Amino acid sequence: MNTHNNLQEADGLLEKENKEQKGKTPEKNAVDQTVKNDSDVEVINEITELEKEVAVENNDVESTNASIKETEDVYDNFELEDLTDAFEALLKNDDLYLIRPKINLIKKVFNTKFSELLNDSKKAFLAEGGNSIDFNFTSPHKKKFNSLSRNYRERNEKFQKSKKQDYKKNLELRLKIIEEIKALINVNQNSNTSYNNFKDLQDKWRNIGKVPLKDANNVWNNYRHHVERFYDFLHLDRDLRQRDYKYNLEKKTKNYRKC
Repeated sequence: MNTHNNLQEADGLLEKENKEQKGKTPEKNAVDQTVKNDSDVEVINEITELEKEVAVENNDVESTNASIKETEDVYDNFELEDLTDAFEALLKNDDLYLIRPKINLIKKVFNTKFSELLNDSKKAFLAEGGNSIDFNFTSPHKKKFNSLSRNYRERNEKFQKSKKQDYKKNLELRLKIIEEIKALINVNQNSNTSYNNFKDLQDKWRNIGKVPLKDANNVWNNYRHHVERFYDFLHLDRDLRQRDYKYNLEKKTKNYRKC
């Protein structure tokens, strides 16, 4: 093989390799651009999600305070019977979290009004010559209200227990996803496959409910850390593949030119 033919073959190989690489570029660039865009906004998105989750409690408190202020005047105008009926009506709702603010307000107003009624009745009894030790006051509304309170307390205890179990299960699911993301790092497989698996894990993450508040910050920081590590791995893997391709191409070209 003469030198002219060798150089032509080497140049042909170089051109072929470049064309093949360019042929892959649009799809690869699209994936790389998607990864870049995702990695740029991922931390912001995840922080936002955490802020939303933690802020729910604060928003609920603010909404509750506004609701209490709005309905307090209404309940202040209720008689004991009206308050008892309102309590009973609220207990027909299965969402205890939703009705809790109004129930707490009803209980507060009821106890205040009942105390006033009790004191007035005792004063009237004593004014009529009665002995304090003989004073006895009964109210059918108080009896029914106490029964409703016991019912609410029992249901609330079960509700809180169920919520704690749900939060614990959600925490376990989130920790499992973090481990699966960690497993994607440094795995010798196609970057597109790794990226698609990663996005599936993110979708699962976002569909999981709340975790115990005491664990929220730690689990989110842990998740965000490994998300960043995964994106760093994708960029590193892309750079290494490009560098390896360039090295192999230069080596082949030099070998052909030596012929």
